[in-house]
Formats: sequence, C-alpha cells, structure tokens
Amino acid sequence: MSLETRIAKVYVCTNYFKGVPNLSDFKLVEETLGTLNEGDYLVEAKFIKIGPDQSEITPNSTPRAFQLAKVVESKNPDFYVNDFVVGNFGWRTHTIVRADYIADGLQPYILPEIGPVERSFGIGLLGVPGCAAYFGILKVCEVKEGDLVVVSSAAGSVGSCAGQIARIKGCKVIGITSSEEKCSWLKELRFDHCINYKTDDVKAKLEEYAPDGVDCYFDNVGGEISSAVIYQMKPHGRVCVCGATSLYNNEEAKASEVQSPLKVKMAKMEGMNVSRWEDDWYQGIYRNYQWYFESVLKCKETFIDKFESVPQTFIDTLNGKYYGTVLVKL
Repeated sequence: MSLETRIAKVYVCTNYFKGVPNLSDFKLVEETLGTLNEGDYLVEAKFIKIGPDQSEITPNSTPRAFQLAKVVESKNPDFYVNDFVVGNFGWRTHTIVRADYIADGLQPYILPEIGPVERSFGIGLLGVPGCAAYFGILKVCEVKEGDLVVVSSAAGSVGSCAGQIARIKGCKVIGITSSEEKCSWLKELRFDHCINYKTDDVKAKLEEYAPDGVDCYFDNVGGEISSAVIYQMKPHGRVCVCGATSLYNNEEAKASEVQSPLKVKMAKMEGMNVSRWEDDWYQGIYRNYQWYFESVLKCKETFIDKFESVPQTFIDTLNGKYYGTVLVKL
C-alpha cells in the first residue's frame, strides 16, 4: 500500500435486515485515511474472522470483526512495522489505529509468539474465540470433573473449543448444532452426544442424554434452544451466556420464560464479555496452545480468498455452510 494514498476498502451495511441478509445489504466503498499522529499506527488486514455475532449491525456502519493485521507504518513506540496485531477492526482492508483505540472492551495487541502453528490461529483457537471458551468454561461455569455440560452452537469456533475444554476437565459434554455433518465432527472432538436441533426434539434428547440434569450450559444462541436446556438444569446449575445468535436481527425471536426454573433450581445465569479477563489474556492463549500440542484440543479453519468475498462468506456462515473458524484471507 502506498503510504501517500492511504486508501482503505471498507464494507458498509446499507439496510437494516432481519435474519440472513442479502448481498445488496452491503456496499463496498473506498475511504481515504487521514495522517498518523503520534501514538498511531497503520495496519493492513491479513485475515478477517467471520462469525454470526457480526449480525448486530446498524445501517451506515461497518460490521465489526476481528482481524490479524500487519503494521505497515507506525508512530507508536510499542508497535513496529511488520508486527502482527490482533484487533477488532471490522470489514476493512486498512485501519489507522489511534492511541486510544478500543472495541468490545479490548485493545489491539501484538500477536504473541505461537511457535510452529499458523498465524491465523491468533484470531481463532489462540485468540478471542479460544479465550472466550477458556474463561467461560473455567471461570464462569467453574466446571469440575464429572459435571454434565451442554454447549449450543457447538460446531462454531467458540463452542467447539468450549466443549473440548470441558472434556479435558473430565466433564461429559453434549453439543447442540444444525447438521449431521457437524455432529460427526463433534464426535471426532470427543463430545459424548450431539443434538441436531433441525431434526431432533431438543427437549426429548436432553431428557435422554441428561436424565439427572445439566450442571453447566455454555449458551451461544439464546431462544427456545436455551430455554429447553435451562429447564433441564440441576439445582445450583450454572449458565454462561456467551452469545445469542438466534436473536440477532430477529424481531420475531421468542423464548419461553426461564425465570421460574432459575429460581426454583437456584441456578446462576451469568453474562460473559471476554474483555473481563484482559489482564489474564495470555494465560488463556498459552494454555490452549499447550492443549493443542498435546492433541487434546483441536480446531478446524476454513479459508476464503479475497476481501470482496467477505459479505458472501458472512451470509454462508449464517446459513450454516461452515463450521469451526471461518477466515477471509487477504
């Protein structure tokens, strides 16, 4: 990129959409970037992570997304040219990162040394998804050996990691997902059972697989699926609310009331924003790294080429085409 021109390609959401958007809901524009002030640095996207959480979009805004980006110019003494940076920069090719930049509670950070694995792991297993799973399972759910754990959206980048960490800790794990192909993959990851919510009766399967109740529910979806799990909780069960993908941009989303079972069973339901553990961030990264090299924590990456493929990849992800971590490679 010529430092004189500083032109970024940026996608903007042009319409409010419900459910799955159309390509026409996004517009590709060029943005002339300003100059760098002291403390700023310019990054160029190398990988953009695509996920259903990016559905929370307002018109005339750029969808948020974590990137692995490379520093191409810097006036910040902490960020050098050619450093690789993880940050929530969105659907854009280039970003001037101001000294006070923060998004979703997280400041951009230099990709730590991750040895012989691909750098793309830095926005997947060894990034926000992996840390969300790590801290959600261990700090919010507080799992212990013998617990029965249910994970929704279990074939996603966060859910698949959360279920495996629960298995590492000696738990029995039930995954909920949307296809038999994804269920087969979860079985490869040592999930004990899998529920295909599109073909199975979720309530009946929970009663079959968890007749004595659920100790911990790692919730990525909200809605009726989550209501069914919460009604099956054990006394003093724990619910970690990591996401609500069934509710994003869905005005017709409904769910049964859950206050009664939470009250009667004295269960705990806690929302999770992974930035809460920013001070312990590298603990999550390096523990997941160790488990990966011990072959007890696995991941799947799907790569789609070209920045211009971002909107279609997002649509395909919402339609359930992919599982694991989905990345657009620039």
